[in-house]
Amino acid sequence: AEYMGIINSFSKTKMDVVRSNFMAVYDDFERIFKKSEVVSFDLEMTGIKGSDSESHYDTPWERYQKLRVAALKYRIIQVGITLLERQGDGYIAHPFNFYVFPESSGKFVPEIVMDAEALAFNTKNEMDYNKWIREGIPYVNKFMYDIHYENLIRTFDYIDNGDKLLKEDFKYGPNVDKLGKHLKKIVAKFATEDASPFTIFESRHPMRGMVLFEVNKKVENAIAIVNDAGYIDVINVLPAEKAERLAALRAANERRFLERIGFTRFFRLLTENRDKVYIGHNCLLDLLFLYSHFKDTLPIDYFAFKQSIKVIFPRLFDTKVIVNSFLKEIIPGNSSSLQTVIDELEKTDIATKVPITLHPDFSAKYTGENKSYHEAAYDSLITAKAFLYLRVFLGERETEACNKVFMLRSNYDIDINKREDNFINIPVNIFLLQPKKGQADKLKDDLREIFASFDKGVFIRNHFTMDKTLYVAIAYEVDKDDKGNNKEFLQAKERAIPLLGCPVYDAWPTFHEKNLTGYQEYLSRRAKEKEDL
Repeated sequence: AEYMGIINSFSKTKMDVVRSNFMAVYDDFERIFKKSEVVSFDLEMTGIKGSDSESHYDTPWERYQKLRVAALKYRIIQVGITLLERQGDGYIAHPFNFYVFPESSGKFVPEIVMDAEALAFNTKNEMDYNKWIREGIPYVNKFMYDIHYENLIRTFDYIDNGDKLLKEDFKYGPNVDKLGKHLKKIVAKFATEDASPFTIFESRHPMRGMVLFEVNKKVENAIAIVNDAGYIDVINVLPAEKAERLAALRAANERRFLERIGFTRFFRLLTENRDKVYIGHNCLLDLLFLYSHFKDTLPIDYFAFKQSIKVIFPRLFDTKVIVNSFLKEIIPGNSSSLQTVIDELEKTDIATKVPITLHPDFSAKYTGENKSYHEAAYDSLITAKAFLYLRVFLGERETEACNKVFMLRSNYDIDINKREDNFINIPVNIFLLQPKKGQADKLKDDLREIFASFDKGVFIRNHFTMDKTLYVAIAYEVDKDDKGNNKEFLQAKERAIPLLGCPVYDAWPTFHEKNLTGYQEYLSRRAKEKEDL
Protein backbone atom coordinates (compact mmCIF):
# COMPACT_ATOMS: atom_id res chain seq x y z
CA ALA A 1 0.00 0.00 0.00
CA GLU A 2 2.84 2.37 0.84
CA TYR A 3 4.51 1.53 -2.48
CA MET A 4 1.33 2.18 -4.50
CA GLY A 5 0.86 5.43 -2.63
CA ILE A 6 4.28 6.57 -3.79
CA ILE A 7 3.50 5.57 -7.37
CA ASN A 8 0.11 7.30 -7.41
CA SER A 9 1.42 10.47 -5.80
CA PHE A 10 3.54 11.35 -8.82
CA SER A 11 1.42 9.68 -11.51
CA LYS A 12 -1.18 12.42 -11.33
CA THR A 13 0.89 14.89 -13.33
CA LYS A 14 3.77 13.09 -15.03
CA MET A 15 6.00 10.13 -14.38
CA ASP A 16 8.97 12.00 -12.95
CA VAL A 17 11.48 9.66 -11.35
CA VAL A 18 13.82 11.42 -8.92
CA ARG A 19 16.08 10.72 -5.95
CA SER A 20 13.19 10.44 -3.49
CA ASN A 21 11.25 7.76 -5.40
CA PHE A 22 13.57 5.88 -7.76
CA MET A 23 14.08 2.98 -5.32
CA ALA A 24 10.31 2.49 -5.10
CA VAL A 25 9.83 2.83 -8.87
CA TYR A 26 12.43 0.24 -9.87
CA ASP A 27 10.37 -2.90 -9.23
CA ASP A 28 7.42 -1.50 -11.18
CA PHE A 29 9.73 -0.42 -14.01
CA GLU A 30 11.32 -3.87 -14.14
CA ARG A 31 7.93 -5.61 -14.20
CA ILE A 32 6.69 -3.46 -17.09
CA PHE A 33 9.99 -3.73 -18.96
CA LYS A 34 9.92 -7.52 -18.92
CA LYS A 35 6.47 -7.45 -20.58
CA SER A 36 7.40 -4.78 -23.13
CA GLU A 37 8.26 -5.33 -26.80
CA VAL A 38 9.50 -1.82 -27.63
CA VAL A 39 11.70 0.57 -25.65
CA SER A 40 12.24 4.15 -26.84
CA PHE A 41 14.64 6.68 -25.37
CA ASP A 42 15.53 10.37 -25.49
CA LEU A 43 17.98 12.58 -23.55
CA GLU A 44 18.29 16.22 -22.58
CA MET A 45 21.88 17.36 -21.92
CA THR A 46 23.81 20.35 -20.59
CA GLY A 47 25.57 20.72 -23.96
CA ILE A 48 26.17 18.93 -27.25
CA LYS A 49 29.04 20.79 -28.93
CA GLY A 50 32.30 18.94 -29.47
CA SER A 51 35.85 20.18 -29.92
CA ASP A 52 35.35 21.22 -33.56
CA SER A 53 32.33 22.35 -35.49
CA GLU A 54 30.55 19.62 -37.38
CA SER A 55 31.12 19.67 -41.11
CA HIS A 56 28.91 18.39 -43.91
CA TYR A 57 32.05 16.70 -45.20
CA ASP A 58 32.85 14.77 -41.99
CA THR A 59 33.46 11.09 -42.33
CA PRO A 60 31.71 9.00 -39.66
CA TRP A 61 34.97 8.46 -37.75
CA GLU A 62 35.68 12.21 -37.75
CA ARG A 63 32.19 13.02 -36.52
CA TYR A 64 32.47 10.39 -33.79
CA GLN A 65 35.64 12.00 -32.44
CA LYS A 66 33.94 15.41 -32.34
CA LEU A 67 30.83 14.10 -30.60
CA ARG A 68 32.92 11.98 -28.23
CA VAL A 69 34.40 15.17 -26.79
CA ALA A 70 30.88 16.48 -26.10
CA ALA A 71 29.75 13.23 -24.43
CA LEU A 72 32.79 13.29 -22.14
CA LYS A 73 32.46 17.00 -21.35
CA TYR A 74 28.76 17.58 -20.72
CA ARG A 75 26.16 15.98 -18.43
CA ILE A 76 22.73 14.44 -18.85
CA ILE A 77 19.78 16.24 -17.25
CA GLN A 78 16.89 13.95 -18.19
CA VAL A 79 16.56 10.44 -19.58
CA GLY A 80 13.19 9.68 -21.09
CA ILE A 81 12.26 6.01 -21.48
CA THR A 82 8.92 4.79 -22.82
CA LEU A 83 8.08 1.11 -22.42
CA LEU A 84 5.44 -0.28 -24.78
CA GLU A 85 3.68 -3.56 -24.12
CA ARG A 86 1.46 -5.25 -26.66
CA GLN A 87 -2.31 -5.06 -26.26
CA GLY A 88 -4.21 -6.68 -29.12
CA ASP A 89 -3.36 -4.85 -32.34
CA GLY A 90 -1.92 -1.90 -30.42
CA TYR A 91 0.26 -0.98 -27.49
CA ILE A 92 0.07 0.44 -23.96
CA ALA A 93 2.71 3.13 -23.36
CA HIS A 94 4.49 3.79 -20.05
CA PRO A 95 6.67 6.95 -20.26
CA PHE A 96 9.22 7.52 -17.47
CA ASN A 97 11.03 10.83 -17.04
CA PHE A 98 14.28 10.36 -15.08
CA TYR A 99 16.16 13.33 -13.68
CA VAL A 100 19.80 12.21 -13.27
CA PHE A 101 22.67 13.94 -11.49
CA PRO A 102 26.21 12.51 -11.24
CA GLU A 103 27.13 10.87 -7.95
CA SER A 104 29.95 12.33 -5.85
CA SER A 105 31.85 9.87 -3.70
CA GLY A 106 34.98 10.50 -1.66
CA LYS A 107 37.66 12.04 -3.86
CA PHE A 108 35.55 11.50 -6.98
CA VAL A 109 33.74 14.80 -7.57
CA PRO A 110 32.47 15.16 -11.16
CA GLU A 111 32.37 18.55 -12.83
CA ILE A 112 29.17 20.06 -14.23
CA VAL A 113 29.80 21.88 -17.52
CA MET A 114 26.94 23.78 -19.14
CA ASP A 115 26.79 25.29 -22.62
CA ALA A 116 25.02 28.67 -22.76
CA GLU A 117 23.08 27.76 -25.91
CA ALA A 118 21.88 24.47 -24.41
CA LEU A 119 20.99 26.27 -21.18
CA ALA A 120 18.85 28.77 -23.10
CA PHE A 121 17.20 26.01 -25.14
CA ASN A 122 16.30 23.93 -22.09
CA THR A 123 15.10 27.00 -20.18
CA LYS A 124 12.84 27.94 -23.09
CA ASN A 125 11.36 24.45 -22.86
CA GLU A 126 10.72 24.81 -19.12
CA MET A 127 13.47 22.58 -17.79
CA ASP A 128 13.27 22.31 -13.98
CA TYR A 129 16.89 22.85 -13.00
CA ASN A 130 16.08 22.92 -9.29
CA LYS A 131 14.59 19.44 -9.51
CA TRP A 132 17.63 18.25 -11.47
CA ILE A 133 20.16 19.56 -8.92
CA ARG A 134 18.22 18.83 -5.73
CA GLU A 135 16.42 15.65 -6.72
CA GLY A 136 18.48 14.18 -9.56
CA ILE A 137 19.07 10.43 -9.28
CA PRO A 138 22.76 9.57 -8.81
CA TYR A 139 24.49 7.46 -11.43
CA VAL A 140 27.92 5.94 -11.95
CA ASN A 141 30.03 4.59 -14.80
CA LYS A 142 31.79 1.23 -14.72
CA PHE A 143 34.77 2.53 -12.73
CA MET A 144 32.68 3.82 -9.81
CA TYR A 145 30.25 0.90 -10.08
CA ASP A 146 33.13 -1.53 -9.49
CA ILE A 147 34.39 0.49 -6.52
CA HIS A 148 30.98 0.50 -4.83
CA TYR A 149 30.52 -3.19 -5.54
CA GLU A 150 33.91 -3.99 -4.07
CA ASN A 151 33.28 -1.94 -0.92
CA LEU A 152 29.65 -2.81 -0.26
CA ILE A 153 28.79 -6.16 -1.82
CA ARG A 154 31.99 -8.15 -2.20
CA THR A 155 32.44 -8.18 1.59
CA PHE A 156 29.57 -10.63 1.79
CA ASP A 157 30.73 -12.54 -1.28
CA TYR A 158 33.79 -13.42 0.81
CA ILE A 159 31.61 -14.47 3.73
CA ASP A 160 29.47 -16.70 1.49
CA ASN A 161 32.08 -18.06 -0.93
CA GLY A 162 35.44 -17.09 0.53
CA ASP A 163 37.24 -20.36 -0.11
CA LYS A 164 36.42 -20.28 -3.83
CA LEU A 165 37.08 -16.56 -4.28
CA LEU A 166 40.41 -16.67 -2.46
CA LYS A 167 41.63 -19.51 -4.65
CA GLU A 168 40.85 -17.33 -7.68
CA ASP A 169 42.40 -14.25 -6.07
CA PHE A 170 45.62 -16.00 -5.16
CA LYS A 171 46.30 -18.04 -8.23
CA TYR A 172 49.70 -16.29 -8.30
CA GLY A 173 50.44 -17.04 -4.62
CA PRO A 174 49.17 -15.54 -1.30
CA ASN A 175 51.02 -13.13 0.95
CA VAL A 176 50.73 -15.43 3.94
CA ASP A 177 53.09 -13.54 6.24
CA LYS A 178 51.19 -10.26 5.90
CA LEU A 179 47.86 -11.99 6.49
CA GLY A 180 49.29 -13.70 9.56
CA LYS A 181 50.22 -10.32 11.08
CA HIS A 182 46.70 -9.00 10.51
CA LEU A 183 45.02 -12.03 12.07
CA LYS A 184 47.32 -12.12 15.09
CA LYS A 185 46.50 -8.45 15.69
CA ILE A 186 42.78 -9.11 15.44
CA VAL A 187 42.79 -12.18 17.70
CA ALA A 188 44.84 -10.35 20.34
CA LYS A 189 42.57 -7.30 20.15
CA PHE A 190 39.47 -9.36 20.77
CA ALA A 191 40.80 -11.60 23.49
CA THR A 192 38.62 -9.67 25.91
CA GLU A 193 34.95 -8.79 25.58
CA ASP A 194 35.48 -5.04 26.13
CA ALA A 195 37.67 -4.63 23.01
CA SER A 196 37.25 -1.32 21.16
CA PRO A 197 36.60 -1.06 17.41
CA PHE A 198 39.61 -0.35 15.21
CA THR A 199 40.51 0.02 11.53
CA ILE A 200 42.86 -2.06 9.43
CA PHE A 201 44.31 0.15 6.70
CA GLU A 202 44.28 -2.55 4.07
CA SER A 203 42.41 -1.47 0.95
CA ARG A 204 44.22 -3.63 -1.57
CA HIS A 205 42.46 -6.55 -3.11
CA PRO A 206 42.87 -9.51 -2.55
CA MET A 207 44.55 -9.08 0.87
CA ARG A 208 41.41 -7.32 2.04
CA GLY A 209 39.32 -10.31 0.99
CA MET A 210 41.45 -12.67 3.06
CA VAL A 211 41.01 -10.55 6.18
CA LEU A 212 37.24 -10.26 5.65
CA PHE A 213 36.90 -14.01 5.21
CA GLU A 214 39.10 -15.00 8.13
CA VAL A 215 37.62 -12.52 10.63
CA ASN A 216 33.95 -13.00 9.76
CA LYS A 217 34.27 -16.78 9.57
CA LYS A 218 36.79 -17.56 12.30
CA VAL A 219 36.75 -14.83 14.96
CA GLU A 220 33.55 -15.45 16.87
CA ASN A 221 33.29 -12.09 18.65
CA ALA A 222 34.27 -9.80 15.77
CA ILE A 223 32.82 -8.44 12.52
CA ALA A 224 34.96 -6.98 9.70
CA ILE A 225 33.27 -4.59 7.28
CA VAL A 226 34.60 -2.23 4.57
CA ASN A 227 34.09 1.47 5.29
CA ASP A 228 33.54 4.33 2.81
CA ALA A 229 37.29 4.92 2.52
CA GLY A 230 37.83 1.33 1.43
CA TYR A 231 39.54 0.22 4.67
CA ILE A 232 38.36 -2.48 7.07
CA ASP A 233 36.55 -1.59 10.29
CA VAL A 234 36.64 -4.34 12.91
CA ILE A 235 33.96 -4.14 15.61
CA ASN A 236 33.30 -6.21 18.70
CA VAL A 237 30.06 -8.22 18.97
CA LEU A 238 28.65 -10.86 21.24
CA PRO A 239 29.05 -14.28 19.58
CA ALA A 240 25.30 -14.93 19.89
CA GLU A 241 24.52 -11.71 18.01
CA LYS A 242 27.07 -12.05 15.21
CA ALA A 243 24.82 -13.71 12.60
CA GLU A 244 22.03 -11.18 13.17
CA ARG A 245 24.42 -8.24 12.99
CA LEU A 246 25.96 -9.54 9.75
CA ALA A 247 22.49 -10.00 8.22
CA ALA A 248 21.56 -6.41 9.14
CA LEU A 249 24.83 -5.11 7.69
CA ARG A 250 24.27 -7.11 4.50
CA ALA A 251 20.81 -5.59 4.00
CA ALA A 252 22.09 -2.08 4.74
CA ASN A 253 25.02 -2.48 2.33
CA GLU A 254 22.80 -3.78 -0.44
CA ARG A 255 20.51 -0.78 -0.09
CA ARG A 256 23.44 1.66 0.03
CA PHE A 257 24.85 0.06 -3.11
CA LEU A 258 21.57 0.44 -5.02
CA GLU A 259 21.18 4.03 -3.80
CA ARG A 260 24.68 4.94 -4.96
CA ILE A 261 24.54 3.37 -8.42
CA GLY A 262 21.10 4.98 -8.89
CA PHE A 263 20.00 5.21 -12.52
CA THR A 264 22.82 2.91 -13.64
CA ARG A 265 20.73 0.05 -12.28
CA PHE A 266 17.90 0.96 -14.68
CA PHE A 267 20.34 1.25 -17.58
CA ARG A 268 21.85 -2.16 -16.84
CA LEU A 269 18.39 -3.68 -16.85
CA LEU A 270 17.72 -2.14 -20.27
CA THR A 271 20.95 -3.42 -21.76
CA GLU A 272 21.03 -6.91 -20.27
CA ASN A 273 17.98 -8.00 -22.28
CA ARG A 274 18.46 -8.90 -25.93
CA ASP A 275 14.85 -9.43 -27.06
CA LYS A 276 13.60 -5.83 -27.14
CA VAL A 277 13.37 -3.33 -29.99
CA TYR A 278 15.13 -0.05 -29.08
CA ILE A 279 14.09 3.23 -30.70
CA GLY A 280 15.65 6.69 -30.89
CA HIS A 281 15.25 9.72 -33.14
CA ASN A 282 18.45 11.22 -34.51
CA CYS A 283 20.01 9.26 -31.69
CA LEU A 284 23.76 9.13 -32.41
CA LEU A 285 24.58 11.66 -29.70
CA ASP A 286 22.15 9.96 -27.30
CA LEU A 287 24.02 6.68 -27.78
CA LEU A 288 27.37 8.32 -27.01
CA PHE A 289 26.02 9.96 -23.85
CA LEU A 290 24.31 6.77 -22.64
CA TYR A 291 27.49 4.76 -23.12
CA SER A 292 29.80 7.38 -21.61
CA HIS A 293 27.78 8.10 -18.47
CA PHE A 294 26.16 4.77 -17.61
CA LYS A 295 28.40 2.17 -19.25
CA ASP A 296 32.09 2.96 -19.59
CA THR A 297 34.59 5.43 -21.03
CA LEU A 298 33.92 5.87 -24.72
CA PRO A 299 36.54 4.04 -26.81
CA ILE A 300 38.78 6.17 -28.98
CA ASP A 301 38.22 3.78 -31.86
CA TYR A 302 34.97 4.53 -33.69
CA PHE A 303 34.72 0.97 -34.96
CA ALA A 304 35.04 -0.41 -31.40
CA PHE A 305 32.21 1.91 -30.36
CA LYS A 306 29.96 0.51 -33.09
CA GLN A 307 30.69 -3.04 -31.94
CA SER A 308 29.83 -2.13 -28.35
CA ILE A 309 26.52 -0.52 -29.34
CA LYS A 310 25.61 -3.65 -31.32
CA VAL A 311 26.04 -5.69 -28.14
CA ILE A 312 24.08 -3.26 -25.94
CA PHE A 313 21.25 -2.56 -28.41
CA PRO A 314 21.14 -5.51 -30.83
CA ARG A 315 17.88 -4.32 -32.47
CA LEU A 316 18.10 -0.55 -32.79
CA PHE A 317 16.05 1.77 -35.01
CA ASP A 318 16.47 5.49 -35.67
CA THR A 319 13.22 7.06 -36.88
CA LYS A 320 15.11 9.87 -38.62
CA VAL A 321 16.97 7.32 -40.76
CA ILE A 322 13.71 5.55 -41.53
CA VAL A 323 12.14 8.79 -42.80
CA ASN A 324 15.16 10.10 -44.72
CA SER A 325 16.53 6.90 -46.24
CA PHE A 326 13.56 4.54 -46.50
CA LEU A 327 10.25 6.43 -46.43
CA LYS A 328 10.98 9.89 -47.82
CA GLU A 329 7.74 9.77 -49.79
CA ILE A 330 5.67 9.44 -46.59
CA ILE A 331 6.73 12.79 -45.05
CA PRO A 332 6.44 15.72 -47.53
CA GLY A 333 8.92 18.58 -47.52
CA ASN A 334 12.53 18.60 -46.32
CA SER A 335 11.98 18.42 -42.56
CA SER A 336 12.27 15.14 -40.68
CA SER A 337 12.11 16.62 -37.17
CA LEU A 338 10.28 14.51 -34.63
CA GLN A 339 7.41 16.99 -34.40
CA THR A 340 7.01 17.15 -38.20
CA VAL A 341 7.08 13.37 -38.56
CA ILE A 342 4.43 12.70 -35.93
CA ASP A 343 2.20 15.58 -37.12
CA GLU A 344 2.25 14.29 -40.71
CA LEU A 345 1.64 10.69 -39.68
CA GLU A 346 -1.31 11.62 -37.47
CA LYS A 347 -2.99 13.30 -40.44
CA THR A 348 -3.43 9.82 -41.91
CA ASP A 349 -5.52 6.94 -40.55
CA ILE A 350 -2.42 5.11 -39.29
CA ALA A 351 -3.27 5.78 -35.64
CA THR A 352 -6.44 3.68 -36.03
CA LYS A 353 -4.38 0.80 -37.43
CA VAL A 354 -1.85 0.91 -34.59
CA PRO A 355 -3.68 2.21 -31.50
CA ILE A 356 -1.31 3.42 -28.77
CA THR A 357 -2.86 4.06 -25.37
CA LEU A 358 -1.19 5.88 -22.51
CA HIS A 359 -1.46 3.78 -19.35
CA PRO A 360 -3.81 5.45 -16.81
CA ASP A 361 -1.09 5.40 -14.11
CA PHE A 362 0.93 7.78 -16.25
CA SER A 363 0.78 11.38 -17.25
CA ALA A 364 -2.47 13.06 -18.21
CA LYS A 365 -0.16 15.87 -19.32
CA TYR A 366 0.79 13.84 -22.39
CA THR A 367 -2.72 13.18 -23.69
CA GLY A 368 -4.92 15.01 -26.19
CA GLU A 369 -3.61 18.39 -27.31
CA ASN A 370 -1.11 18.60 -24.47
CA LYS A 371 2.40 18.55 -25.91
CA SER A 372 5.69 18.76 -24.00
CA TYR A 373 8.34 18.62 -26.71
CA HIS A 374 11.92 18.53 -25.39
CA GLU A 375 10.91 16.94 -22.14
CA ALA A 376 12.74 13.64 -22.41
CA ALA A 377 9.83 11.34 -21.50
CA TYR A 378 7.45 13.07 -23.92
CA ASP A 379 9.97 12.93 -26.77
CA SER A 380 10.58 9.24 -26.07
CA LEU A 381 6.81 8.65 -26.20
CA ILE A 382 6.46 10.47 -29.53
CA THR A 383 9.52 8.64 -30.88
CA ALA A 384 7.87 5.33 -30.00
CA LYS A 385 4.65 6.37 -31.73
CA ALA A 386 6.53 7.52 -34.83
CA PHE A 387 8.33 4.20 -35.11
CA LEU A 388 5.23 2.06 -34.68
CA TYR A 389 3.42 4.11 -37.34
CA LEU A 390 6.39 4.08 -39.74
CA ARG A 391 6.82 0.37 -39.18
CA VAL A 392 3.57 -0.25 -41.03
CA PHE A 393 4.99 1.41 -44.16
CA LEU A 394 8.41 -0.23 -43.84
CA GLY A 395 7.17 -3.77 -44.31
CA GLU A 396 9.96 -6.05 -45.49
CA ARG A 397 12.45 -3.16 -45.39
CA GLU A 398 12.41 -3.25 -41.58
CA THR A 399 15.38 -5.64 -41.54
CA GLU A 400 17.36 -3.30 -43.77
CA ALA A 401 16.56 -0.30 -41.55
CA CYS A 402 17.63 -2.11 -38.36
CA ASN A 403 20.82 -0.74 -36.74
CA LYS A 404 21.09 2.24 -39.06
CA VAL A 405 21.72 5.53 -37.22
CA PHE A 406 21.30 9.03 -38.65
CA MET A 407 24.33 11.30 -38.89
CA LEU A 408 23.14 14.90 -38.93
CA ARG A 409 24.35 17.21 -41.70
CA SER A 410 26.41 14.56 -43.45
CA ASN A 411 26.50 12.21 -46.40
CA TYR A 412 26.37 9.02 -44.36
CA ASP A 413 24.01 6.81 -42.42
CA ILE A 414 25.90 4.90 -39.74
CA ASP A 415 25.57 1.12 -40.04
CA ILE A 416 26.04 -0.53 -36.65
CA ASN A 417 26.03 -3.98 -38.29
CA LYS A 418 29.07 -3.42 -40.49
CA ARG A 419 32.46 -1.74 -40.46
CA GLU A 420 31.54 0.27 -43.55
CA ASP A 421 28.85 2.92 -43.28
CA ASN A 422 26.25 3.81 -45.89
CA PHE A 423 27.18 6.63 -48.23
CA ILE A 424 24.07 8.58 -49.19
CA ASN A 425 24.13 9.45 -52.89
CA ILE A 426 22.77 12.96 -52.58
CA PRO A 427 22.71 15.32 -55.59
CA VAL A 428 25.80 17.34 -54.61
CA ASN A 429 29.15 17.83 -56.33
CA ILE A 430 31.92 18.30 -53.77
CA PHE A 431 35.67 18.63 -53.90
CA LEU A 432 38.26 19.59 -51.30
CA LEU A 433 41.44 21.60 -51.65
CA GLN A 434 44.48 21.64 -49.39
CA PRO A 435 45.72 25.23 -49.08
CA LYS A 436 49.27 26.20 -48.30
CA LYS A 437 49.89 27.32 -44.72
CA GLY A 438 48.19 30.64 -44.03
CA GLN A 439 46.55 30.76 -47.46
CA ALA A 440 43.07 29.39 -46.65
CA ASP A 441 41.32 32.79 -46.70
CA LYS A 442 42.94 33.76 -50.01
CA LEU A 443 41.97 30.39 -51.49
CA LYS A 444 38.33 30.92 -50.47
CA ASP A 445 38.35 34.40 -52.02
CA ASP A 446 39.73 32.94 -55.27
CA LEU A 447 37.05 30.26 -55.30
CA ARG A 448 34.28 32.81 -54.75
CA GLU A 449 35.56 34.79 -57.72
CA ILE A 450 35.81 31.72 -59.97
CA PHE A 451 32.32 30.52 -59.10
CA ALA A 452 30.70 33.97 -58.92
CA SER A 453 28.34 33.11 -61.78
CA PHE A 454 26.69 30.43 -59.63
CA ASP A 455 24.43 32.72 -57.66
CA LYS A 456 22.78 29.86 -55.73
CA GLY A 457 23.79 26.49 -54.38
CA VAL A 458 27.56 26.96 -54.00
CA PHE A 459 28.97 26.58 -50.47
CA ILE A 460 32.61 27.22 -49.54
CA ARG A 461 33.69 26.21 -46.04
CA ASN A 462 36.68 25.15 -43.95
CA HIS A 463 36.99 21.46 -43.13
CA PHE A 464 39.39 20.05 -40.51
CA THR A 465 40.41 16.38 -40.56
CA MET A 466 41.39 14.20 -37.59
CA ASP A 467 44.99 15.41 -37.63
CA LYS A 468 43.79 19.05 -37.71
CA THR A 469 44.78 19.48 -41.36
CA LEU A 470 42.78 22.30 -42.91
CA TYR A 471 41.01 21.80 -46.20
CA VAL A 472 38.70 24.13 -48.07
CA ALA A 473 35.57 22.34 -49.25
CA ILE A 474 33.40 23.58 -52.08
CA ALA A 475 30.01 22.02 -52.77
CA TYR A 476 27.37 22.66 -55.38
CA GLU A 477 23.81 21.45 -54.83
CA VAL A 478 22.71 19.98 -58.12
CA ASP A 479 19.12 19.95 -59.31
CA LYS A 480 17.57 16.52 -58.88
CA ASP A 481 16.91 16.25 -62.62
CA ASP A 482 20.59 16.78 -63.33
CA LYS A 483 21.55 13.47 -61.59
CA GLY A 484 24.67 14.92 -59.97
CA ASN A 485 26.50 15.87 -63.20
CA ASN A 486 26.08 19.59 -63.58
CA LYS A 487 28.26 20.30 -66.61
CA GLU A 488 28.79 24.01 -65.98
CA PHE A 489 29.97 23.41 -62.43
CA LEU A 490 32.28 20.59 -63.45
CA GLN A 491 33.74 22.68 -66.29
CA ALA A 492 34.36 25.56 -63.89
CA LYS A 493 36.02 23.15 -61.52
CA GLU A 494 38.37 21.88 -64.23
CA ARG A 495 39.31 25.46 -65.16
CA ALA A 496 39.90 26.32 -61.50
CA ILE A 497 42.26 23.48 -60.61
CA PRO A 498 45.39 24.72 -62.45
CA LEU A 499 44.80 28.29 -61.27
CA LEU A 500 44.68 27.41 -57.59
CA GLY A 501 48.04 25.68 -57.30
CA CYS A 502 47.16 23.24 -54.51
CA PRO A 503 46.15 19.56 -54.15
CA VAL A 504 42.52 18.88 -55.07
CA TYR A 505 40.46 15.83 -54.10
CA ASP A 506 37.03 14.65 -55.13
CA ALA A 507 35.22 14.19 -51.82
CA TRP A 508 34.08 10.63 -52.54
CA PRO A 509 35.66 8.23 -52.66
CA THR A 510 39.23 9.54 -53.08
CA PHE A 511 39.38 11.99 -50.18
CA HIS A 512 37.61 9.77 -47.66
CA GLU A 513 39.79 6.78 -48.49
CA LYS A 514 42.80 9.02 -47.84
CA ASN A 515 41.10 10.18 -44.65
CA LEU A 516 40.47 6.62 -43.44
CA THR A 517 44.16 5.80 -43.88
CA GLY A 518 44.97 8.86 -41.76
CA TYR A 519 42.45 7.75 -39.13
CA GLN A 520 44.03 4.31 -38.82
CA GLU A 521 47.41 5.99 -38.37
CA TYR A 522 45.84 8.23 -35.68
CA LEU A 523 44.53 5.18 -33.79
CA SER A 524 47.92 3.50 -34.01
CA ARG A 525 49.60 6.61 -32.54
CA ARG A 526 47.09 6.74 -29.67
CA ALA A 527 47.62 3.05 -28.93
CA LYS A 528 51.40 3.55 -28.92
CA GLU A 529 51.07 6.55 -26.58
CA LYS A 530 48.97 4.42 -24.21
CA GLU A 531 51.62 1.68 -24.23
CA ASP A 532 54.35 4.24 -23.49
CA LEU A 533 52.40 5.50 -20.48
